Amino acid sequence: MLTLALIGDLHYPVLENESIEFQTTRERFFSKFMNEFLRIPADYHLSIGDLTHHGKQDEFKQIYNEITSTEANWKHVLGNHDLYSLRKKEVEVLINQPRYQAFTTEEGLIVLLDTTRERRPDDWSGIIDLEQYEWLEKLVHEHTDLPIFVFAHHPLYNTTTRSAEWNGSIVREDAVHQLLTSHKRGGYYFCGHCHVHSIFKQNQWSYIQTAAVYDHPVARLVTIHNGRLDTSLYEIGDDQLLKDAQFIHHNVYKQETPFHTLGRYEDQKRTLSLS
Repeated sequence: MLTLALIGDLHYPVLENESIEFQTTRERFFSKFMNEFLRIPADYHLSIGDLTHHGKQDEFKQIYNEITSTEANWKHVLGNHDLYSLRKKEVEVLINQPRYQAFTTEEGLIVLLDTTRERRPDDWSGIIDLEQYEWLEKLVHEHTDLPIFVFAHHPLYNTTTRSAEWNGSIVREDAVHQLLTSHKRGGYYFCGHCHVHSIFKQNQWSYIQTAAVYDHPVARLVTIHNGRLDTSLYEIGDDQLLKDAQFIHHNVYKQETPFHTLGRYEDQKRTLSLS
């Protein structure tokens, strides 16, 4: 059995000309949220990308102060916001992880992809570079008998909610779409980016998308056993944490989220299988 706890887009922000109130609220919110998230019993704790808002060195260092103080088995998938300011090699050093990686578990092959563009805030769509594609292609061909569990910031095109919108996915012409869906054993594809809870199943693949933390301060819990997957949302915090999330969101985005983020009930809690 494999247990996972993951969070959607966290967007830890360091802003210009911050007020004392913003700094105090940010420290209180992220300290409480991350502490509770990292205490959830799980084999792996994952961020599904956009851990930071501007991809600044200070943002990485400050949020990682909350992470490295625990013994959680932490994995960070890169998101487009994480690469707005720095080069990928610089970010790899800050997070002490390679930008993409894979390993096997008793339930299948775990793949963490890098779907980002380097320092391109003008284009927040996803893409898989040739080096990574060839690495992934070799993995898929070597593990035809195993289900694959993919973790990537961007969804595949036209799968989960909002993934067919402009810049809402890995670009539709990317060969990774066909490569993954051609894997006959099937698998599960976890993503964020679109800030909406959404689950979509097609043939042997299930696509599981988690909303942004400011909009819905939750962790997604996942249990996998013999190819069957159970997922649900774990509410984190209290009334004060919700108020803090709204305050930070307003200061970062200057507007309310212009779409419904919670999805349907079956986008939040669901049982899925490979068949």
